[in-house]
Amino acid sequence: MFYNRDLSWLGFNFRVLQEAADKEVPLFERLKFLSIFSSNLDEFFRVRYPSVMALSKLDRKTRMQVSLGSTEDIPEKIQNEINRQLEIFGTVLLNEIIPELKENGIIFYYNIPLRQEHVAEVKEIFLSHVLSFIQPLFLEGENTSNFMP
Repeated sequence: MFYNRDLSWLGFNFRVLQEAADKEVPLFERLKFLSIFSSNLDEFFRVRYPSVMALSKLDRKTRMQVSLGSTEDIPEKIQNEINRQLEIFGTVLLNEIIPELKENGIIFYYNIPLRQEHVAEVKEIFLSHVLSFIQPLFLEGENTSNFMP
């Protein structure tokens, strides 16, 4: 039996997400599992998803040859699985993790403005730990004027 490696990879990442959803796991560990899930999914989109998209652009006959005769629409199944997992991720984060953090006196900024008393500290963290990893991307070509309104 043949099982698509990308679906298998997403199945592993779903297992990580299940650990984050397990209320028996300590809160900080659950937050770590959400972080690992997110990082893994980011890697999936950087490394594996381009080949999934390339496969989806092939005609049906070529896709069947590449997928060893399988008639399944693998790109669609992959996208459906990603959507399903992201829905669960959002539910766990918004309905469980963030409220539990708040109950423990921890402010987790997510779709809320920074409190004024935290602005200086967040700015310092950004300047000392994040900015050095950001690299500007200079766009060239005819359409660069349409990039920003």
